[in-house]
Amino acid sequence: MPRGVGTVGRMTDSDGRVSAEALVAHNLRHLRKAMHLSQEHIADAMTERGFKMHQTQVAKIENGSRPIRLDEAMAIADILSIPPLAFISEAVVGAGDREFDLLQARFRVDAAEADVERLMEQHDEAVQHLEAERRRLRQLADDLGLDTLPPPLRGLLAPYLEEESVGEHPEAPER
Repeated sequence: MPRGVGTVGRMTDSDGRVSAEALVAHNLRHLRKAMHLSQEHIADAMTERGFKMHQTQVAKIENGSRPIRLDEAMAIADILSIPPLAFISEAVVGAGDREFDLLQARFRVDAAEADVERLMEQHDEAVQHLEAERRRLRQLADDLGLDTLPPPLRGLLAPYLEEESVGEHPEAPER
């Protein structure tokens, strides 16, 4: 059985067949909880994808009182970063299963990786902003003529007008 996949015993009907809606409900509930996402978060993410959904509808899908359309199940799988086929065909572990902590840890790693990616993008934007401001400072100094500035001001600006590595502050202490 693939890692993270559990039994489907409580999702079967009286003939022993697995109910697809019950399977999706099970997966949604357990994956959402493992990822520490609220029903409101799922509803908001669905609305962003063009599905008008409220938290109560997510709760009803999870408890089996609201049917789920295939396109909704595919969108939820995407929100949860789960392959759609696995989401609708295999039961994930639940909070009582041994592997649940492992599944939660995987989602925490995913969240940390997303944080790193977001921070790297912010860093890149900040570096671009810094470079633009340094160019502007150099241009203003060139336009005014650095030689014509009073020595104290020229001394104050000189470290900023020299070429330096991006992200370095002229007066920053070494680490």
